[in-house]
Amino acid sequence: MLIALSGTNEDCPLNGFEVLDVLKETRRPLSASTLLAILIQLEAASLVHIERGDQYRFYLTGEGQLRVYESGPGEPRPYLIMMLDLAGFTEYTQMNGDKAARDLSDSLYTRGSKEAKAKGGRVVKSLGDGLLTVVPPRSHALELISSIRATLTSQDGSPWPLHVGCHLGSPIEHKGDIFGSDVNLTSRLCALASDDEVVFSSHTFDETMGLDGISEFGSCTHEVVKIRGIEEPLSITRVSLI
Repeated sequence: MLIALSGTNEDCPLNGFEVLDVLKETRRPLSASTLLAILIQLEAASLVHIERGDQYRFYLTGEGQLRVYESGPGEPRPYLIMMLDLAGFTEYTQMNGDKAARDLSDSLYTRGSKEAKAKGGRVVKSLGDGLLTVVPPRSHALELISSIRATLTSQDGSPWPLHVGCHLGSPIEHKGDIFGSDVNLTSRLCALASDDEVVFSSHTFDETMGLDGISEFGSCTHEVVKIRGIEEPLSITRVSLI
């Protein structure tokens, strides 16, 4: 872990991969002075905490643990995953040009990031005409989606219609992105949504929303569908935003 961290910190005196090469070539451990120099640099970057006494002890801070995971294969993290896209984006681009489409995409990202951060989450990435977003598992998805929708105005002055997929899962988080079957399923759910509709995997709806959580929204229906790439039929819940 120490080698991985030192390779991710620009202020470290040695690159982590260079240290690893030295160890492989010499078959000898790091000298005390080299190890201490690396630890002090990592402490200055708030990646480790050093306990000074008769013997030096160190442990990773929360930020240090995150940096280790990002320099390695990643870590599964529980999230409510949301994928949303703007309905009619292709037609809007054809009518208004690429610059207008880019400005709309930038506006969606900026406003989506602000609303997700307020819920303790983040926008993972822009999809051009949409967003991939994660928030804590018990977040109220419809409140977040509605707040994003309310900030985007379509050409007739009404809120811009959205397609949204929501799913509770534990994707692999690595270097700021998320990966895995839960992300793929969320994308499939988004593709099933009609204009101004949120499609939940039903267990996600039951655990995060329930009927009490949709009283101010539109209709709610349940069905079982076959999802491409998933062997078993999936129970889904559709909620209208209007």
